[in-house]
Amino acid sequence: MKKLLVIISVVVILLLFCLWQNNSIVISRYEYTSNKVSPALNGLRIVHLSDLHNKDFKGRLSSSIKEQQPDLIVISGDLIDGRRTDLDIALKLVQEVVQLAPVYFVTGNHEEKSNMYQELHSRLKACGVKILIDQATVVEFQDCGINIIGLRDPIHYKQLKASDVKEQQVIMRRMIQANMAEDMLNILLVHRPEFFALYAECNIDLAFTGHAHGGQIRLPLVGGLLAPGQGLFPKYTSGLHTLNNSSMVISRGLGNSVFPQRLFNRPEVVVVTLKHE
Repeated sequence: MKKLLVIISVVVILLLFCLWQNNSIVISRYEYTSNKVSPALNGLRIVHLSDLHNKDFKGRLSSSIKEQQPDLIVISGDLIDGRRTDLDIALKLVQEVVQLAPVYFVTGNHEEKSNMYQELHSRLKACGVKILIDQATVVEFQDCGINIIGLRDPIHYKQLKASDVKEQQVIMRRMIQANMAEDMLNILLVHRPEFFALYAECNIDLAFTGHAHGGQIRLPLVGGLLAPGQGLFPKYTSGLHTLNNSSMVISRGLGNSVFPQRLFNRPEVVVVTLKHE
């Protein structure tokens, strides 16, 4: 009987731990310092969300975002999950956070593959979300502009007969270069972090990405174990990365897709504060 109680206790503890890992939100804060951040933009706070995959946090997520007092909210794709699409969950979150700050969105691979994306697109626009489809927009803060470029997920380019990754990168490079702005901070919203070298080659100042889910399972001294597009022991899964004059922030995401469990990799809200150098 004693052994049985021990086994039951261990199982219960493990189940509670797994639930906590999947549902307890962590806030990750970074500072981006550059001479391209004007004094007027100093201290501007950007909240970055990615890879919700229909996960319903029952209001806790929007409350966590509100506490960060964002000036801008960016979403780098996969609000929905292509395998079990539920538009209402994604729209509920968006309706809550669009009241806090301007919201900008780019597609992930799950939106691009979903047969419900057109409906999602229409409903996001109706909520006041700015959807960037291979285009840019200038956002004004105290008469100072930020150029935000949004790229749709490259899986879309397969429809343009660009089935090879190199062909997709050619299109991405062309789209970025066509939308760059001189004498202005250029921020890129894009789903995939594995193309960081391309973003840096185009002289993007700051990119916001997701897709890697933090490597799903994270281990000390190892990091993430597996990420789509990067395979085992991926290079880009989390945090702030720099290459030449470019920086990239990767969200570990909020929900799950194929693999249902996160380990040492809790759902993440990213906050980036701009600093004038």
